[in-house]
Amino acid sequence: LYRLLPARQAWLALALFWLNPWFILHGAWHGFWEGPHVFFGLLAVLAVRRIADERLAWFAVGILLMVSAMFKPQGLVHFVAPLGLYLGIQFLRAGQLGLLWYVAGIAAVVAGGTLWVVGLGGPVTAIADNYLSAMTSMPNLCSSCMNGWRAVSYLLLQWFEQPGFTEDLRLPPHLGIPLHGFATLLALAALLILAWRIRLRSVLHLHIGRAWQTRNDGGARPPDRALLIVLALSSLIMSQLGARAHVNHSYAALVLLLPLVVAQRRLLATWLGMVAIHFFAHLATFQLGRSLVLPTRVLPDPAAAESLVSAIHAAVANDPHAGLLRWQESINGWLPTQSSAEPLLAILALAQTVCAILCMVQLLARPTTNAPRQGVLRAGGTRGPERHRATDAACRASGPGAGCRR
Repeated sequence: LYRLLPARQAWLALALFWLNPWFILHGAWHGFWEGPHVFFGLLAVLAVRRIADERLAWFAVGILLMVSAMFKPQGLVHFVAPLGLYLGIQFLRAGQLGLLWYVAGIAAVVAGGTLWVVGLGGPVTAIADNYLSAMTSMPNLCSSCMNGWRAVSYLLLQWFEQPGFTEDLRLPPHLGIPLHGFATLLALAALLILAWRIRLRSVLHLHIGRAWQTRNDGGARPPDRALLIVLALSSLIMSQLGARAHVNHSYAALVLLLPLVVAQRRLLATWLGMVAIHFFAHLATFQLGRSLVLPTRVLPDPAAAESLVSAIHAAVANDPHAGLLRWQESINGWLPTQSSAEPLLAILALAQTVCAILCMVQLLARPTTNAPRQGVLRAGGTRGPERHRATDAACRASGPGAGCRR
C-alpha cells in the first residue's frame, strides 16, 4: 500500500489499514486466512506499475494472481476470473494484448504447481479437484454473508419457519436453483459493466496500430490504476452481489479500496460505513473469541483427539493467565450474540450492499478528459510511448513554428 501511493497519502492509507477494527479482529485475533491472497493482489498492481514492458507486466500479473488463488479460492473467484473477463473485453474493444500474456502467467503457475504435485505422488487433477471441493463448502444462499442476500435469507427463514441462522436456511430446489442463478447473473452483469466502463490505456502502440497514437484516450485509465479498480470492485461485486459469501469475503475489497479512498475523499464515508457494519457483524458472529474445539468426529482418530481435548482443558484450568480469560468472557457477556442480533444484521447487510453500490457508481464514473489526472498511485516515471505522446501534444498546443520534430 505504501509503495502504491504518494507519500502524503501513503501514511493515511497505512493508518486506515492498521487501525481498521475489522483488520484487528479479523486477522490478528481470529486468524482468518485473508492476508496472503490480498497481498498478492496488491503485488500485481505494483508489478504493472514497476515493469516497463507491458507484456511482461501482464505476465507477472497472471503469475501473482494465480499464486493468490493458490492461497484461497477467493483469489480465483474475486481476482483471476474477473480480470480475465475484463482483459477479454479490452481485447475485443481495442485489440489489447494483455489477455494473452495474463493467461500465459496463469498457465505457468498451474503447470508448475501440477508438476510439483505429481512429483510428490499426487494426481494430475489435484488443483482442479481442490477448487471443485471448495464449491461444495457451505453452498448456501448466504453463508454468514453481509450483503442483501442475508436479508433475503432471513425473510425466507421466517417464511419457512426453519430454526437456526441465515446460513442454516435450506431451500427447495425449485426456489434455491433460481435464486442462485439470479445471484450469478447479477454479479456477471456488474462485472460486464465494470469491464465496459473502465477502459485500459495501453502503451503497446506497435501492436495496436499507429491510429491509437493520435486518437483521444476517452478517459482510459493507466494500467496500474485500471487494475486496482478492477480488482477492488471485482472483489466487492462478488462478495456483495454473489451468493455463498461469508462474513470475511469483503476483506479483500476493503483493503484494495484504500488507495482509492485516500485519493477520493468522497469515498471515505462509504468505506468507513462498510468497515463499521463488518465490525459489528464480526463481533456479533465471533465476539472476542469463543472457546470452541474442532469436533472430534471429523478427526481420523477420535480417541487420540479426546485425550488432546482433555489436555487442552486441563492446561486452560491451570493457566496463569486465567484472569485474562475471565476478562474475555466477561466482555463477551456484554457483546451481542448472533441469535439476538440476527434481525439487525439482516438490515445492516442490506445497508452494506447499498454502500457497495454507491462505491461502485462513484468509481465507475468516467473521468473528464480536461480534468487533471488524479494522483491515486505513486508517480514512477513516464514510460517511453506515453512520454512521446505527451511531448507531441505539447508541441501541437504551442502552434506552428515551434520546431517540433515530426
